[in-house]
Amino acid sequence: MGPLSQPNGTSLDWADAAVMGLDESVVLAGSTEIDGEDGFAALELDSEGVELWRWEDSPGGGTCRTYGVTVSDDGSVVGAGYIWSGDWATPSLGETDFIAYKLAKDGTLLWKWQVTYE
Repeated sequence: MGPLSQPNGTSLDWADAAVMGLDESVVLAGSTEIDGEDGFAALELDSEGVELWRWEDSPGGGTCRTYGVTVSDDGSVVGAGYIWSGDWATPSLGETDFIAYKLAKDGTLLWKWQVTYE
């Protein structure tokens, strides 16, 4: 999708995945800069484009990307992507790890997952 910037924002934000949510909402997911480090990001907009919630989380190092997102029947959001050279949900055992996270309908984190396959 490409870089997006929040109004009056000072960091680079990327939306790499989008999906229609419940009640004609739109969920965007990707990455953002948090305190000078890459982080995961997601947000939901209502049918008029008004932000309903925003979620961000950073491992404090490494490159973070969310490339896929879906919305379940209960409105929760699942994102998937990768982290390079960083510990997020568990200690990294290699350079690039798969990640997934689940957010409640209101955007609060329910769980996060990280694994290395070598």
